[in-house]
Amino acid sequence: MSLLQLFDIFYRRQRRVFLAVAAAVFLAAAAMTLALPKEYRGVSTLFVGENRQIGAGADAVQLDDILAQTYAKLLQTEDLQRQVAARLPGVNTDELDSKVSVEVVPATRLLQISALDRSPRRAQEIANTYAEVFVDAQQASLTKTTKTRLDRLNRQIGELADELASLDDAASGSSARRAQLQTSLESLRQSYASTQESAVAQGQNVSVS
Repeated sequence: MSLLQLFDIFYRRQRRVFLAVAAAVFLAAAAMTLALPKEYRGVSTLFVGENRQIGAGADAVQLDDILAQTYAKLLQTEDLQRQVAARLPGVNTDELDSKVSVEVVPATRLLQISALDRSPRRAQEIANTYAEVFVDAQQASLTKTTKTRLDRLNRQIGELADELASLDDAASGSSARRAQLQTSLESLRQSYASTQESAVAQGQNVSVS
């Protein structure tokens, strides 16, 4: 008699035991699944590249893709986690690291921030806060960069204007030097105006969709 035949005889004799064990295992697994705390997902979406000026001949799609990938990495930095945690009482950076995920939606300019929590309201609050903090940080960075550039240009304009005024007061100096200073001064003033206009036009590179 083969092992298969022996097993068949044993199974038929002990069928009720097998069925009882199988049912018990199934019920135990179902009970454990139901006992696990249910988690809800909150989602916030960011739109990348809005109001962003594209240089002549630039590939807008490629630039937006690079920007989206860069932002996806920045969204997962410890610095941003700390800023988000500061706005969410009772949440620390370790929890955020395990609860939040970021992905670039394929073939779009969208970044999707997903947060998990036992409370659906809390999950959505975490996702929304992530998006808001990131947009605020990018806007602050743009403002700081623009201010730094404007301050530098303003200082250079002042220096050239003072030098030009000193030549005029002394009624000396070559006309070539005066022409050079006037050309440089006009160029700096145009750069100053262009920087202001660019900052206004650029707005935000990323916004909540």
